[in-house]
Amino acid sequence: IHLGDLISPFSLRELAKWQGRVDLLWGNNEGEALVAKLGVELGLKVHTSPTELTISNREILAFHGFGSASLTEKVARMIADSGEYDLVLFGHTHSPIVERRKSLLVNPGEACGKLTKRRTIALVDLDRMEAEIVEL
Repeated sequence: IHLGDLISPFSLRELAKWQGRVDLLWGNNEGEALVAKLGVELGLKVHTSPTELTISNREILAFHGFGSASLTEKVARMIADSGEYDLVLFGHTHSPIVERRKSLLVNPGEACGKLTKRRTIALVDLDRMEAEIVEL
């Protein structure tokens, strides 16, 4: 699941090679409209944000963000504290987070490292409901 700000078509072509499921969310970059169109053409699932997903019998809420980084984190934590979902995934802040609340809360950070100088992804084990941040 890519949580938005995917603006490079070459990245989509790499994601399309993955043999498993790939879900893409819209972020807040205007260039994403063309990338989303290419994603659909490549057979990837493209979602508006927020979106509800069910994977391995787990209810997941995934969204990019809302306004500022602090507001995005506040909203994410409020949703995770509700326990409405098994997993709450969010992006926008580019800062990796894994927190165990009533729901598992995860922000993978950013794979490119452009803003934070950290290249990270998150791996989530849906059976154990555990997540880890992995440095690339």
